[in-house]
Amino acid sequence: MTAAHRRVNPFVIPGREDAPRSVLCPWREPDHAGLYVEIDNYAPAFQQFKDQFASPQLLKEACRLALVGGESGCGKSALRNMCAHWLEEELGKVGLQGKIFDLAKEVDALNQGLDGAVIDIKARMGRVCSGLVKKLAAGDFIEGSARDDLLGPAAGAPHEVYAELAAAMADKDREDVVPILLLPASDMRAEVERYLQMPGSRIVFFAEAVMSTNELSRIGAGQTTDMPPATVSVGTLSPADVELFIATRTEQRKRDCDFPSLHKELVEYLAAWPNTTVAALQGHLTGVYDHARRTFTNYTNDTTITKDDMTDYTMNWINNMRARR
Repeated sequence: MTAAHRRVNPFVIPGREDAPRSVLCPWREPDHAGLYVEIDNYAPAFQQFKDQFASPQLLKEACRLALVGGESGCGKSALRNMCAHWLEEELGKVGLQGKIFDLAKEVDALNQGLDGAVIDIKARMGRVCSGLVKKLAAGDFIEGSARDDLLGPAAGAPHEVYAELAAAMADKDREDVVPILLLPASDMRAEVERYLQMPGSRIVFFAEAVMSTNELSRIGAGQTTDMPPATVSVGTLSPADVELFIATRTEQRKRDCDFPSLHKELVEYLAAWPNTTVAALQGHLTGVYDHARRTFTNYTNDTTITKDDMTDYTMNWINNMRARR
């Protein structure tokens, strides 16, 4: 085995071995763009998003809401990240500078109290707005004095702040900047639709929500906006999706890494699971390969992980969970 050939877990994102629950994020790590697999409606959803942003220069005139829907674990965050990455590049082609600001995890962490209660919509939207103003000031996109002026109304009246941001960036000679704001996940239609109605221009509000295609289609119904919401969705995996995900990911990694293959019977077993999500599938595959690395004496391309190995891993996981209680 050469130095380049490493014994790896093929279902952990390369370079993210210490963070196995990471999702693909090409706007932060461009190499991730080549790791997407066309499963769970990803390809048509991504194309649909591109069609809905066919004229990105219109963002000079108004704000825009983009919303990714689907069940928990279906890959909403990964799709959102690819869409944001693509939009950032497209804006550059029309003389604008897309700049992504991720407030999702930062605000969600602040939302949780000791009892797990989530703060109200108004407070959460205020935190998002305040966070964006601070990041714009820290990145030298607005003046420090503008930061102070905007932080006052940010907590209670974010619509006033978003209406003024384009002018504040222009005062700093940053009139070409388009903030692409990644919002905390929301299942509340009322919150999502408030962003749809935000005044101002040159801001894209990116949200993800556990919503069905029908629910997504009702966002903004009956409202008048300059530009409708851009909505896309992903879903659970078909048997063919499962097989394609496994085949693609292993092929990608075997170019420079060593690890056992999955036995055909195990692949068929995983493909037969009903309504499984990409997060659940990746979790099981990551787990069984970690188990194999600990227990196999010969963890190489010449060995195979079987259905019995999956059973051993599952029982070991169950026993460990019981021991922690």
